Amino acid sequence: MKFCLLDADYITISENKDKDKLTEQSSAKDKLTERNEVRPTKTECNETKGKTNEKNEDKSTKIRLFGVNEKGEYITIEDYFEPYLYVLPKSKSKTLKKLEQNKMVTRIEETKKKIGLEEKSLLKVYTNLPQNLSKIRDTVKHTPLIEKCYEYTIPTYKRYLFDKKYYPLDWFSIKNIDDKSTEHTKAIIIKKIKKETPPKLKTMAIDIEVVDNKIITISMVSKKFKKVLINACLLYTSPSPRDLSTSRMPS
Repeated sequence: MKFCLLDADYITISENKDKDKLTEQSSAKDKLTERNEVRPTKTECNETKGKTNEKNEDKSTKIRLFGVNEKGEYITIEDYFEPYLYVLPKSKSKTLKKLEQNKMVTRIEETKKKIGLEEKSLLKVYTNLPQNLSKIRDTVKHTPLIEKCYEYTIPTYKRYLFDKKYYPLDWFSIKNIDDKSTEHTKAIIIKKIKKETPPKLKTMAIDIEVVDNKIITISMVSKKFKKVLINACLLYTSPSPRDLSTSRMPS
């Protein structure tokens, strides 16, 4: 099956004491309304390289990619992602010790990154929840151990897309993992493919005409639909103060 990427968001998931119950809570996001879905998961941090904090909670971040297949049917792709930020330490050993004591830190990697024209050694600090990035930064920014923190404000779904090099209208070869008949078919990505044919999308053009901050007409056009809505009440009202000031008044 082939999939065309249109949009993305994320949800944070965590283990609940009652594993049979799922709860959802609303949280603010830069682009979309997000949901915190509580459900049982297994933290996979211990399987990755780098120093892992054993005290971190069993929570993780799930990325959801929304798109359509070649028939125009909606599909949701789900993947897991570890949010991270970069820390430029003054003392590497002391900074590592400080970060490893933080329960929000899941693991730390040493890496090099070009900052301006100079390549510097940085610490790549991972966490399980996006909201922990700013909290980790706040706990270390005023200490003499840290020179600066980087990339902690990048939205999680954008960071995922940047790292994966996924872009809107990219095509992917996917595998269906959802046998139930739902509104969005769940699947996993196998690989990115080259395909120049645009997806079958439902599109509509809207034009609004406004006079004196009041909507006069709304025009809508799609492939099988054309309509113009007119606010007739405003077409036969008395002149506005602006019109009266420019018109000739009787003496």
